[in-house]
Amino acid sequence: MTDRCAEMWQMGRLKWIEENIGMTVNGGSKLWWTWQVEDGFKKVQKGEKYAIKNLNQMLTKQLNELVYETRNKLSSTQRKKVNTLIIIDVHARDIIDGFVRDSILDEREFAWESQLRFYWIRAEDDLFARQCTFKTPFGYEYMVAIAISHLSFALMHIPDQFVAAGRVVGPLLT
Repeated sequence: MTDRCAEMWQMGRLKWIEENIGMTVNGGSKLWWTWQVEDGFKKVQKGEKYAIKNLNQMLTKQLNELVYETRNKLSSTQRKKVNTLIIIDVHARDIIDGFVRDSILDEREFAWESQLRFYWIRAEDDLFARQCTFKTPFGYEYMVAIAISHLSFALMHIPDQFVAAGRVVGPLLT
């Protein structure tokens, strides 16, 4: 998957979406979004005070390109991938809109920490989702064709994080 994700910006996003399976498109897009946001925070720290605002404009442009793509003749599979990404991209863009509005300019702020973020962990050679102190493997099997909300994703995995005396405990399995 890492090779496929690295190709996104070389071949162009729309072509990349067309040539890859939904799982790769979904995970890769989320991985790149996380990287773009954190890169924007680093640029702000280096003095580029409009980096997050510029990112917001770029995300809006990418979203508009996906919406325009839906007007073309697409296969059923391609249309599902594009529609799923539109939902994900609208949410991602709205998060950054809020960051611009509220002047969130650092990756250590709770507004960023509380987002579901995606990282490629080299030591484990896998994609991981993180939210606050929560960390879990991506979960390819049920993240492929649906755009899942942050809360439901976390709730499905929270019990994995709470183990006491050999049994799972937590808000769902007490």
